[in-house]
Amino acid sequence: MRPTTLQLRDQQTHIEGIMSPTILQLRDQQPHIEGYMSPTTLQLRDQQSHIEGSTSPTTLQLRDQQHHIDGNMSLTIFQLPDQQSHIEGSMSPTTLQLRDQQPHIEGSVTPTTLQLRDQQPHIEGSMSNHIRDQQPHIEGSMSPTTLQLRDQQPHIEGSMSLTILQLRDQQHIEGSMSQPYCNYVTNNLHIEGCMSPTILQLRDQQPHIEGSMSPTILQLRDQQPHIEGSMSPNHIATTT
Repeated sequence: MRPTTLQLRDQQTHIEGIMSPTILQLRDQQPHIEGYMSPTTLQLRDQQSHIEGSTSPTTLQLRDQQHHIDGNMSLTIFQLPDQQSHIEGSMSPTTLQLRDQQPHIEGSVTPTTLQLRDQQPHIEGSMSNHIRDQQPHIEGSMSPTTLQLRDQQPHIEGSMSLTILQLRDQQHIEGSMSQPYCNYVTNNLHIEGCMSPTILQLRDQQPHIEGSMSPTILQLRDQQPHIEGSMSPNHIATTT
């Protein structure tokens, strides 16, 4: 683990992907998305009624019945331009990429590992059954279904369920995307966002981390700029 990388393990298999400084890739293994790809055809079907589309031998056009999302899919890429300028994305047969124009968060998510990298160089750590930072302000525990980290200052909050990933940072940019609409409000210092039906919520408001993730709950709370630790053997390098 690098000095700026925090690695979190999620033992649920419903989400995998990677996150770079500007790209969050999520793969959801829930059956609301199906698809296959041949040399000439890429087909994706969303079992949610909010998406409709048509496909030709080489192209699948999708339009979300919620007017804040529309896009098209080529042989390998599904582009989702949100009408709000702070989020862009693309989807391949196995990957949904959402791009946040704020570069303050990066990481990666696999079926067993969630890595978040804060560009503030204040976080390192390890994921074991019990974690304590060399500074007494951080402790954490990890069970087969729960990872809990607590720090003593406010920065990033987040929660993740089968359909929801929430990240809250308390600096710049605010925005929200719900199923029927999208809002984007630029504020002095923070970001919020929410996207349905498989809801992606981002909230940015300062340099720290709190959060909880269910159904296997991942809780993060980071609130001081100095966390050190050791790295577990089976980490995954952050994509840059």
